[in-house]
Amino acid sequence: MAWSARVPFAGTHLRRVTTRNGSVTISLDDVSASYFDVMGMAILRGRAFTRQEVESNAPVMLVSESLARQRWPNGDAIGRSLPVNDVLTGPDTTKSYSVIGVVRDIRSNFLSRLNGASAYYPRAFDGNFGAFLLRTRGTPASATNAVRVAIAGVSPLLNGRTHIVTLQAGPMAVQRLMAEAPAALALVLALAGLVLASVGVYGLIAQIVTRRTREIGVHMAIGARPMQVVALVARKTLRPVAWGAAAGAVGAVALCFFLRSLISVPDVPDLTFGAGAFNPLVLGGVLATLLIAVVAACIIPAHRAARVDPTVALRSE
Repeated sequence: MAWSARVPFAGTHLRRVTTRNGSVTISLDDVSASYFDVMGMAILRGRAFTRQEVESNAPVMLVSESLARQRWPNGDAIGRSLPVNDVLTGPDTTKSYSVIGVVRDIRSNFLSRLNGASAYYPRAFDGNFGAFLLRTRGTPASATNAVRVAIAGVSPLLNGRTHIVTLQAGPMAVQRLMAEAPAALALVLALAGLVLASVGVYGLIAQIVTRRTREIGVHMAIGARPMQVVALVARKTLRPVAWGAAAGAVGAVALCFFLRSLISVPDVPDLTFGAGAFNPLVLGGVLATLLIAVVAACIIPAHRAARVDPTVALRSE
């Protein structure tokens, strides 16, 4: 069991600082000595907090490997001391904090991305806020009753003031819903837009080709074969369509790069879960669908007009 000032996946405590290399966002958390074992965080170098350091709120800290690379790119972070009022200073800004360990990057802010630069400070539970974290051997839901019995053994009044929830059914489920609900809505709107665009393009191109029935009749009257007429109409019609598709693809790629800049912000979840804003398969599928609609709208009316008697085609308006 461990204690943390912040419930995993249920909020963030971020500090944004500006350095010579740009803006850096750092995730901060106050934890107990057993926090890293409960969260399954591997300590790459150094050591974890001791119980004495937690009880005394000692001026020591652990940093994530991302923060260690950013702050000390040319050396080891272990043993480094921070000046007073440094951007990485812990809760007591009048003390100089020392780095005693480096831990692996984990996901505890958002399911969709790693925390990145993170700093952890020792702090004992003071009864004001925070959460106790329990790691179970079986399923977390099966341990709920045992936890309530243990809490009741301390004080029968605590059960009414304690909220027990598993990470899977609580904050993690909320984060999944935050991604799945907009994704489902976006999928429905995208499919509806694609269908409407396909129907609109088909109707427009079909109308343009149909209005060229008289021209088709002239070509048929001078001896052109039906397939030659269809190829001629398709060539003239598809040329502006190709230019429009190229312009649309360029605009779509530019929009994707703009959206990529939005989802790269570290203090908001990545709703694409690492898929990124630009997906070549999706873009290719949309272009292929519209191309099929255009080709069908071009060939079907042209082929129908080419089978009409030239004298009838010449009389059409």
